[in-house]
Amino acid sequence: MQELFPRSRYKDLLEDERFSAWIENIARGSKINGEVTLRRVGRACSLLETSPQDLARMQKGEAGDFLLRVVSRLEKDRNRSSTILGYVKSLKGWWLFNEIEVTRQVRLARDNGLYDNERVPSHQELHSIFEHGDLQKKACCALMAFAGVRPGVLGNRDANDGLRVSDLPEMKVVGGGEGQEPMVEFLKVPTVVVVRRTISKAGRQYLSFLPDQGCGYVKQYLEWRMRTLKEKITESSPIITANPTNPRHIGRFVRVNNIGDTVRYAIRAAGFGWRPYVLRRYFDTRMMGAEQEGKVIKDYRVFWMGHIGDIEHVYTLNKGQLPQDLLEGMRDAYARAAEKHLATVVQPSISKDEVVNTARVEALRLFGYDDEEIQALGEVAQLTMEKLQELIHERSKQMLGLGQGTQKVVPIGELEQWIEQGWDYKRDLPNGKAVVGLGTATS
Repeated sequence: MQELFPRSRYKDLLEDERFSAWIENIARGSKINGEVTLRRVGRACSLLETSPQDLARMQKGEAGDFLLRVVSRLEKDRNRSSTILGYVKSLKGWWLFNEIEVTRQVRLARDNGLYDNERVPSHQELHSIFEHGDLQKKACCALMAFAGVRPGVLGNRDANDGLRVSDLPEMKVVGGGEGQEPMVEFLKVPTVVVVRRTISKAGRQYLSFLPDQGCGYVKQYLEWRMRTLKEKITESSPIITANPTNPRHIGRFVRVNNIGDTVRYAIRAAGFGWRPYVLRRYFDTRMMGAEQEGKVIKDYRVFWMGHIGDIEHVYTLNKGQLPQDLLEGMRDAYARAAEKHLATVVQPSISKDEVVNTARVEALRLFGYDDEEIQALGEVAQLTMEKLQELIHERSKQMLGLGQGTQKVVPIGELEQWIEQGWDYKRDLPNGKAVVGLGTATS
């Protein structure tokens, strides 16, 4: 069974049939857990110069003593308590598999959580992360920060599965065929993101959403792949692919470790020291804020995070399909929450006063008022219409060279030109001239 984890330094331990069966059983639920368990038991045996077979032959008391010795050695090597706890669980699991229940109480030192002081990015900081990433990194970060998915959803340990085009069922991809421009369209926004059971950490299918900003990043990334890399994208294609500089990687899934590296690169490029998982915390924390404001309910947030909740029960009973009215209700709630709490690019809202002010300022400029004169008028939007008309009328007279007057004497032969310029005919004079002016024309 060495082929199960051929690159593990402890793969030789799998030559024992019983130990190999135990590790294989764990790996059925999660390959990552299987590999981690193998590493923990292997290292514990290496530190104290024993083997899994020797552990399986221990009496209950001996196993308890061994466990305390392992904890002391790991503490001496300056391992954190959370790390040591994982060793304790793995060793107890192997003993329990051999029908040895170790009840010895093991106390671990209290230490500060590794990420206790890790804060969630602000909107501006998250936007900076987007700005420092290429199209692939933007898509990765958007799916984690806006849909709340784990890195393992985008690519698994073996790079043979991850989020696929079909997992965004409301997204339409038109591959660039003969005379057909590559194009990605979203039929509904926010769009549904389905996390299948095979890529869900908890082994349960659930769904989340992606807002307009996130859809834009995914659209740009997929269209770039089709146009630049000439990749043919189908329903089974991965949303996130491996390094495009290697032709063999085009259209292939990415390992979860590489997903983490991709996101971490964008975070570091923006000048922050956070781990990639902080983007999922961003989603959770922001949605908690939306929950406090009544925009979403807790059951929705819990379900979008992939945790067990009341919606999970409804989802399971309906064989992975939410009732349409519930789905649309969730979409509307998500849209309200995302607009304020998730999106980093917000469409500016313009008030009525701003619209009126802009229109009036442009009208005054059209009639020759400069910025200093307009500023001296104060709030232009608050001027009465009569006052505005008076200002325009006065400047019009100046522009036409009237000074304080409203009439002008012109030769009869030039009358047509003056009327075309906006003057009104008033009356004839006996000397071959006519009077024109501003106001209602008279004969």
